[in-house]
Amino acid sequence: MGIYNEFNKKEKPVFTGLKFGFGASSGGGEDDGLNVAADGFGGYPWVGMVTRSGGLSQSAGLEQIKKSGTTPTFGGSTSIVGSSGESNIQNRYAIPNPFGSLIPAQYRNTSFTIIEKFYKNSAIGNYRIGGVRGSNIDIATWTSPDIMLATRYDNRTGGFGGTWGTNYPNFLNGAYISTSGSHPVGSLWRGWRSSMLSWDADTGKVWWAGQDDQNSGNPSIIDTTATKTLSDWQTGIGTQDYVYRSVTVADPMADWYLIYGKAVNNVSDAAEYNMLSTTVFADPYNA
Repeated sequence: MGIYNEFNKKEKPVFTGLKFGFGASSGGGEDDGLNVAADGFGGYPWVGMVTRSGGLSQSAGLEQIKKSGTTPTFGGSTSIVGSSGESNIQNRYAIPNPFGSLIPAQYRNTSFTIIEKFYKNSAIGNYRIGGVRGSNIDIATWTSPDIMLATRYDNRTGGFGGTWGTNYPNFLNGAYISTSGSHPVGSLWRGWRSSMLSWDADTGKVWWAGQDDQNSGNPSIIDTTATKTLSDWQTGIGTQDYVYRSVTVADPMADWYLIYGKAVNNVSDAAEYNMLSTTVFADPYNA
């Protein structure tokens, strides 16, 4: 049994950049988040927008607060077909910060995973649908110190041989794997696209995953080559209670989740819970 299996979730060490140590509180007390359920994706708190359970859904004890725009009213579905999902929901919502006091201590200041899916039935290039950041403003740029995720999407014209057609993540003022000529995470030519960003606090590595028809509809995952410490995220995103998820396009959206405490660092885990499926909605309760 490895050393990390000897720790429970509350005691799990995080990568600080100098050594492994226990994550410090973001300012709240140890009682913060005691009423939050860790009930999805294998036992973690989560928030989601346009999910199989409706327009806005989340673990018990968490909330999403509209700051501007449209309230999602999606009726729920299990299959992602055609342009299912909800469109014309340009908005900005405050959602609990992974490094803020609203998250239970054992899931705070540690790993996180973000999933997003959207539909576009036309050619795109250098396309951005919004994202997640620390400031209460829409994401209208590719890079900023407080951006947690802004995905660059492009159409793939065949194969995995170049950056043309791939998608890649922008976070903490940088664009990662943007110059890789061989990474396997791309965008469908048309239809549903899915992406996943995951920070593994044990190692500091940031992982990037997606599902692409060029890979027979299977998910792919890659190490972004970025190593980020807890301090990096706290400095860029902040330790306030909320971060802000914005939608800036009218395209149909689905399965926009933030999962607290969960790291995804391999393709088998990325495929679980339909997190990257472009044919069915993610299901937090069934792996």
